[in-house]
Amino acid sequence: MVDAVLQRGLRFGFIACSDGHVLLWHHGVARKRDPFRCGLTAVQATACERTAIMAALRERRCYATSGAKIMLDLRVDDAPMGSVLKSSQASKHRVHIEVRGTAALAAVELLGPQGVLWREQSCGLQLDITTSVRASYLYVRV
Repeated sequence: MVDAVLQRGLRFGFIACSDGHVLLWHHGVARKRDPFRCGLTAVQATACERTAIMAALRERRCYATSGAKIMLDLRVDDAPMGSVLKSSQASKHRVHIEVRGTAALAAVELLGPQGVLWREQSCGLQLDITTSVRASYLYVRV
């Protein structure tokens, strides 16, 4: 579904959330029963303040996880995650992907309109790679 919407030219930031049914409450502190069953949204904000977080969401500097804590930084032609690419699909883009996980990364994929454009398997706890691809939009799946 994501690819169909992106191919129509719509742009959005990826977010994830949960209605909290997988949480246990104890003395006002939420503890996850299963950390991989509830979604989390990560935000690349300039500060840990409401206005900065909302600005990052509006600029699509955010990504979704299924509960696993993953640090992801994607830059295309030195532009940060969420930026609109100004050149055409025929243009070659320099892509920098940095990923850090709390467990071994099974795979990191770079996707575009043609599907998987680049893939690295069994990456360990982190991956830092620069590659070049041709695409009108890009996103990373970890």
